[in-house]
Amino acid sequence: MNIRNRLLLLPFLLLSHNLAAASEKIVGIGIAKNDHVYVWFADGKVTSGTTSNFEKYRHAYSYSLPPGKTPNDIVAISIAGSNNHVYAWYKDGYVSSGTSDDLDKYRAPYKFTLPVKKTAKNIVGIGIAGSDDHVYAWYDDGKWSSGTTDDLDNYVGLSSYNLLSGQTAADLVEIDIAKSNDRVYVWYRNGIVSTGSSNDLSHHRSYGYVPSQVLYRWWGPAAPNLKAGPVSFSEMVVSDKGPDILTQGATAEPHSTISNRTELELKNEPIDSANLSQSPNWSEPRFTSDTGGSRDPMVAVGNQYLITSDTSSIAFYDKQGKPLPAENGIPTRMSSNAFFEGFLAETNADGSFNESNINHYLGFPKPCDSPDYPQTSSGKRFCIDSFYDTRVSFDATSKRFFIISNSRHPLWAAAKYEAEDSYGTCGVYTNSSGVNVGTDDYCDLVRRYIAFAVSKTEDPRDGFHQYMITESNNRDFPWMSVNGNAFIIANKGSESIVGPVASVFSVNGVKSGDQHPPYFRYYVQDLGGVSLAIPPVHYRNAAGLSFLLAGSDTHIDIFAFRQATDPWTGPTLLKTSANLSERIDFYNAVYRSGLLYLVGNKAEENAGAATRYSVRLVRVPIEQPSASSIKASTSASKGFLDVRFGKRNYADPQDSRISYEKPALAVNKRGDMLFAYGRYPFSPADLLKPQARFTYWFGNEAKQRPSHLLQEGSAFNSVTIVSALDYTTAVVDPSDDLTFWMAVPYSVGTGYKTVIGKVIP
Repeated sequence: MNIRNRLLLLPFLLLSHNLAAASEKIVGIGIAKNDHVYVWFADGKVTSGTTSNFEKYRHAYSYSLPPGKTPNDIVAISIAGSNNHVYAWYKDGYVSSGTSDDLDKYRAPYKFTLPVKKTAKNIVGIGIAGSDDHVYAWYDDGKWSSGTTDDLDNYVGLSSYNLLSGQTAADLVEIDIAKSNDRVYVWYRNGIVSTGSSNDLSHHRSYGYVPSQVLYRWWGPAAPNLKAGPVSFSEMVVSDKGPDILTQGATAEPHSTISNRTELELKNEPIDSANLSQSPNWSEPRFTSDTGGSRDPMVAVGNQYLITSDTSSIAFYDKQGKPLPAENGIPTRMSSNAFFEGFLAETNADGSFNESNINHYLGFPKPCDSPDYPQTSSGKRFCIDSFYDTRVSFDATSKRFFIISNSRHPLWAAAKYEAEDSYGTCGVYTNSSGVNVGTDDYCDLVRRYIAFAVSKTEDPRDGFHQYMITESNNRDFPWMSVNGNAFIIANKGSESIVGPVASVFSVNGVKSGDQHPPYFRYYVQDLGGVSLAIPPVHYRNAAGLSFLLAGSDTHIDIFAFRQATDPWTGPTLLKTSANLSERIDFYNAVYRSGLLYLVGNKAEENAGAATRYSVRLVRVPIEQPSASSIKASTSASKGFLDVRFGKRNYADPQDSRISYEKPALAVNKRGDMLFAYGRYPFSPADLLKPQARFTYWFGNEAKQRPSHLLQEGSAFNSVTIVSALDYTTAVVDPSDDLTFWMAVPYSVGTGYKTVIGKVIP
């Protein structure tokens, strides 16, 4: 029976869902009797979903093949409508019958025949009709035939077929037939699926599909044991730029707005410390990061090496602060775009089609660089073009470096700009002249994707397994934490309630380069309406709980989950809360030895556009009354603290009032705390340069030591200034779990530099 006139009408879909593995790894697609779509991959996994969401119904699970066969031997797979038997055809001219996870369960491989002058290598797709189990085969020369599983032209000889305009047989991933109505589906490598009939494969509708929950690439030296595509490196572009131009137009993190405080309140405000004992001094190395500096620097400290980052650059160092020499052609200082460029490149290093290009899978009705879209500042219209907000971390348990970065195109949701401008539209894009333009024409096309990488070893030059999540998430400020087998991805910005609040990947999966790494997600409804929750740093807590923290006025919600038994399924969230005397906007959090540490700023006074901040520390003891509950305590006897410090250092003139901004906190195994922050003049008695400073608090002392200068800026400021720091970083050295490292920006004219410092107690 010919199905050329039985067509499928589907509504157009704009997709940004969680889906299966990259099309270059797909070896077969079959549609079952209930129209569920099964997809088999070259890594030995199979998923179940829809024509556009390959993992909607079931995550990746393993399948077996006949003896002597490998996934790369498969040329096509289809499913019979009468009994849901799965048929797999192989390069050697044999076909087997079985189930989705056992391809020869019902029948061992038996020979099949093809039309004259055709071989199995000419097959580009095979589908089985639902109405009569007739088998349709399509070939690479534009011909098709119909027959049985072992005689592919038994019913209809070779006839011609048409593809989607602009596509060739080389662009096909697979073809199959829906069993409910005998309609033909065709998947292409560029992220498009079309519907039609046996001889006209795009007769009616085409729409976007995304082939992967995460796209995978290998970055690093040649790794013959990895099933990864070729690697190319762009010329490194690292500029010593000023303020972070990549976050232009973004709204600032919220702070409390207060009226000017009374003189009595200011007089009683605590300074750095009444404890006049000196803080431990910084020791070598102390150096300026090669990444150039920005207002959001980070340092990740391993046992032998360091990685530093700013919003758009990465650099590798030894622990003496010296840049690592390149090995095997691997750069050790690069832009974030260069590091993650494999997800944007059209071709691989050998010129082959790059299946991992995220721009093929945006779910747009037209290619992202279509001239029907406006030309923008990127020069690539609405294609993803840049990586920014880059963060780095080291996990002492897995002994791996983790790197995370956000990506974007020039189109934003208008809500991002509400605090600054009123566009009266749903979207905003930056045009080719650098001007923000409001629009109502492209509201569904806003895309933001998170990419992350995990080092193969402790030496970053040995390479990274790179992943890109294919679900768009319009939240800003990506954040991460690692605890045991949980690699937690969240965001410090809450611009959108669409998308997950947190995604938790299996560390075991990503560190080994699993192309289907298990993961689970928590959404707003899982957290009782909370749309923003930050994961704290977890120190050597692999067997214990992982936390997510959310603040609302004086109320802190604390969520926790155990290590997952099934890495695809999120454990039930435990919840408690703590009520504070006043609001805290925290930037950094740590969980260690049963205590949650939250550090942020407290707004002390205003002067026009400027606000002066002190450092605020809240420490909350966490108890576990049972396996299914947690409890936050505000008892000082159990370790609760809510303190602030700042205003000035004891050595500053007594009438100085100085702003202590964007503090970071680290806690070592002894319970010592190190605070790193930027210090800026607010109303100084004499000229004061902006500074990068830190404060030490010994775990056995009741108060912090006075602040200590790490690096001074290059210009005096005699008037009130407003800093624009995003954050600072403080971490503990994993080699002794005592020594502290920090990355702090300091002002240089109108821009920033980053100083990396080390403090040994």
